Formats: sequence, C-alpha cells, structure tokens
Amino acid sequence: MFLTMTAMMAASIMAIPIASHPVTIDHKGRNVSARYDASVSIETRQIGVAMSIRPGTQRCSWRAVVKVGRHVEGSSLPARIVATDTSQQGSIAGDCRQLRTNIEREVARRAPAIQQRVAAIAEQDRDVLLAEVNSTTTLAGNG
Repeated sequence: MFLTMTAMMAASIMAIPIASHPVTIDHKGRNVSARYDASVSIETRQIGVAMSIRPGTQRCSWRAVVKVGRHVEGSSLPARIVATDTSQQGSIAGDCRQLRTNIEREVARRAPAIQQRVAAIAEQDRDVLLAEVNSTTTLAGNG
C-alpha cells in the first residue's frame, strides 16, 4: 500500500477587484487625503493523507492574506503597509493544487467583506495617520 502524508504551504498573489478606500482628514484647517489599497494573496496548506488504493483524507486549508497599504497624497509621508488581515479563510476537501481555481473564486466572492475590512482598517488608522501628519509638519516647521 502506497501512503503519502502531505503538509505543504503555498502562497499566490491574486488580483481581485478591491477598490481603494479614500479618506480625508482635517489637519489644522487643511484637508489631508489618504488612499488605502489592498493586495490579496492566498496561502494554502495541504492536510491529510492521500492513499493510492482508496479515498484519502486530504483537505486544503486556505486563507486570504490582505495587506492594506496607505498612501498620503501631497505629503512627505512614505506609502506603507498599515495592517495585514487574515479574517477570510476556509477549508475544502481535496488537493490544494487541483482546488486553486475554486479557492480563488471563493475569495473573489468574499470581496465585499474584504472591502469592509479595508474600510474598518482605514478608520482604525485615523489617529495614527493624524499623528504622523502632525509629526511631519512639526518636523518641517523646525527645519
């Protein structure tokens, strides 16, 4: 009897349409605009046993890793990753390599939930953004 146990990890970058989330804050009477963009990659992990003569117990565990970047327009602040979200995940019976398209479709179906997370992350970043903008204007004033 031929028995294979697998536990492999793989990641792939995926292009799903996650719209930028714009934010405008007031800083000392001046509007500061920031844009939050998301990049999505999918990590998979093969779990279980594949047997050559009877059905195996393979499962593909996956998660979407959403990196949220912030770009502040008209500022010397560098663009940077402000958060990584892994709330979208699942598991499907079978081989990860054969299920790639199904997983990508599932993640694309969850795009509205990912978009909501990006908006929530932008809201959580508001105070940090304001502090960073304030520190750059303070430093510029001291130069």
